[in-house]
Amino acid sequence: MRLLSFLVLLPVTLATVVFAVSNRGQLTLRFWPLPYAVDLPVYILALGAVLVGFALGAAVVWIVGGNRRRRLRAAMRDQGARADALTREVEGLRQAQASHSPALPAPAGTPPPR
Repeated sequence: MRLLSFLVLLPVTLATVVFAVSNRGQLTLRFWPLPYAVDLPVYILALGAVLVGFALGAAVVWIVGGNRRRRLRAAMRDQGARADALTREVEGLRQAQASHSPALPAPAGTPPPR
């Protein structure tokens, strides 16, 4: 898995570096109703927009998946409770068998003892 992530991350990193080196020109970003302006390299603005889009997309996916995560947590809790109940039942049956331990009947087809 590490090798796969490395093989994917390496070309993405190289493409980002090539993009940044190729787009070093300055761009003036003005905030229209306000009297502010910022001079930025083009690659900062482009990569910043990609980063903001990625963060917004991750937030939307996380919010939408909240209901599913809640249901899975409840199901895991129910499974854990059921497993605990079954474990207690098995232990109770083992203790009952150990304390009772009646003589077992002979298997079918064997002659009775004389």
